[in-house]
Amino acid sequence: MKMRFQLRPPLALTSIALLLALGSITFWSCSGDDEESVVPEEVFAASVDAMQAEESFHFTYEVEKPSDAEAPEGFDVVALEGDVAVEGRMRASVDLLQNGVPIEIEFVALEDTHYLRSPGASSWQPVPAAFSPVGNLNLGEGMIGILQQIEEPEYLGREEIDGNDTHHFGGSTPAQEVEAIVQAVDREEPFPTEVWIGVDDNLVRQIRLEGAATSGEPEETVRHLSLSDFGEEITIEAPDGEGDSGSESGSGSGSEAVSPETTG
Repeated sequence: MKMRFQLRPPLALTSIALLLALGSITFWSCSGDDEESVVPEEVFAASVDAMQAEESFHFTYEVEKPSDAEAPEGFDVVALEGDVAVEGRMRASVDLLQNGVPIEIEFVALEDTHYLRSPGASSWQPVPAAFSPVGNLNLGEGMIGILQQIEEPEYLGREEIDGNDTHHFGGSTPAQEVEAIVQAVDREEPFPTEVWIGVDDNLVRQIRLEGAATSGEPEETVRHLSLSDFGEEITIEAPDGEGDSGSESGSGSGSEAVSPETTG
């Protein structure tokens, strides 16, 4: 009688092969489930709550236009960098074009009154927000409007922003919803929009808006808003020697020196 011998792989090799197979299945399953489990509307709603709970943040805001773009009349915001605190109070350094000439100003916003100071000037000029070169800029309100009204959102994957793991989304935002950020808007088409939201904290890290806000802007205009340093202890008050109610004092010659038709 012939005996048949069946060769069996060593137990250790069998275990390794099984682990590798399970690991491969787990990897592909987790990768797919992770992306599929991200529901834009749910992330946006959580981000609204997270942003409304924050009392302060640092920001940079930049407006990119083609180098050969025609300079508009009056004031045109090029960039801002500063801090936003409770109730929309803001302080920032602002880069502007005034009839095509670059200038830089210091800026403090307290509700309906803005305080402006040029480099080297010893005093601040209070003006009503409606006559300020920055206009009724409200970054917090603008961000919430985008998160609540962005249309046809699409999840674009994960991306690291300044060391923070974020969800990257694309979509479009109705023009009226970005007016708090862009200021003057006369277009009807929505703005192509990208938003980066923290995976762990649901805080907005970056927003990108594409397209002309007014008929005088090139369609290639792109606006970038980046946020950081959430929850820092920040106190923003009227500059020394100024009160919180400077609207009336800005209604004279100071308000004539700036244009209310500002594009940011």
